[in-house]
Amino acid sequence: MKYLEHIELLNSGLRVLKDGERTQVQVTKLVDLETILIHMRSWNDSGSSYSDTIISDILTSIREAQKYEGITHLTENMKQGLIDGLKELKINMCKEAYMYYSKVDFDPTPEVIKSMREVVAYAL
Repeated sequence: MKYLEHIELLNSGLRVLKDGERTQVQVTKLVDLETILIHMRSWNDSGSSYSDTIISDILTSIREAQKYEGITHLTENMKQGLIDGLKELKINMCKEAYMYYSKVDFDPTPEVIKSMREVVAYAL
């Protein structure tokens, strides 16, 4: 179920960045996003070096944004770059989940079914 948990974490990260909204995001919110990505990295035993690379790139971007003391909110370009990185990672995770669950059974609970619909939508 790690893939589905990763996807939920990425959805949470997109909510932190207020994806789809024209709302500013405080730089202090990047700590939440950083925690999500570090947690995902520690769980990433799928062997996907591509996912590891994306996570590393996003973490580097977060750390760069955090080191400037005068910035209180992300610029629209910074925000969109982080959102694009999370979406790319989510697509990759969905593809990996699709390949994994096409060979392995899963418990069809309502929560899992909802997540699996998202996996199939992104993977195909």
